[in-house]
Amino acid sequence: MSETESLLKNPHSVSVSVIIPSLSSKLFRSFYKSFLRTCSNTNDVEIIVKVDNINDISDFYAILSESKVKYKIIIYPQYNARYSLHHFFNDMASICSGDIIWILNDDVTILNGDWHKELKGTRNSFKDNIYCVMVAFDNGKGTD
Repeated sequence: MSETESLLKNPHSVSVSVIIPSLSSKLFRSFYKSFLRTCSNTNDVEIIVKVDNINDISDFYAILSESKVKYKIIIYPQYNARYSLHHFFNDMASICSGDIIWILNDDVTILNGDWHKELKGTRNSFKDNIYCVMVAFDNGKGTD
């Protein structure tokens, strides 16, 4: 049985890479708390963070070392004329080890405790394994 066939038959063996460009360790800390609170299995998840501000790097390491989640940090200057956001995402995706790559912003708060299970369950729904997961945004008055 090939690795692909194995993953299709057993979606629980699928791993997730979450890639996040971040401008601020404060925003990232808020995201990471919601991530840890809602992730049902952190053993098969990794976080890839692009950090713009080298002065915040120790804060990012401190935040990420609060748990046993695997992580990688890429440091880029905030304004690099050669690079734009899609370059950062490609660079971050190139070092991911997950079967699923989930792109998020650092200002996201994850509310659903089943996101991990739902994301992994969705994987086999599309032949090309490329799909967009839609999320509800909360404006402070409830979900729109």
